[in-house]
Amino acid sequence: MGPYPAATIVPGLLRDLRARYPQVKLRVEVNNAKYLVAHLRAEELDFYLADLRNVPEAEDLEFTRISLLEAGFFVRSGHPLLTQTPVTGADVLKYGLGSVQVHDSILLFLGPLLGLTAGTRMPLALECDDLSLLKKVTLETDTILACPLAGAREEVASKRLVPITVAGLPTLGSDLGLVALKGRSFSPLARYAVDLLKQGQ
Repeated sequence: MGPYPAATIVPGLLRDLRARYPQVKLRVEVNNAKYLVAHLRAEELDFYLADLRNVPEAEDLEFTRISLLEAGFFVRSGHPLLTQTPVTGADVLKYGLGSVQVHDSILLFLGPLLGLTAGTRMPLALECDDLSLLKKVTLETDTILACPLAGAREEVASKRLVPITVAGLPTLGSDLGLVALKGRSFSPLARYAVDLLKQGQ
């Protein structure tokens, strides 16, 4: 699965599966879309979860939308931007953004919204597919974290991370979905997990 679902909806799914099927061995992989789709095609995975915008269209894949994960920008408590209003795209770029791997189309969309010229990608100062590591770096530096709200809920509740509003940016989000091989039948356990995800857990 991608790093965002791993940090948001998957923990609840795993709790349910472990409680319902305590004797079954589960294998969970967290990685980027390129790696996951290769392992899916090799039939080493039943399915995976990811931001569907990061998955290339392909005739052998089928996609099921699960939900839209609202996202935002976060900084550590005491960050210089917390005393500034408004926060602009230039301010964000000055301190640098940390994020998981993002599809080029999203970076191209966000670039002009942060004040860059059309056709310029939003630069990432830190790109890492481990959300826990991204949060750790954000808590210890002035890096700005871009991630789903659910992925930073615990740190926001404890006031270690603070959401910031960036002038001119629309509501951001991750288009969470399930990716599987077209026509492949699931094992009973995988079928249960897929149905649970479709129901929104």
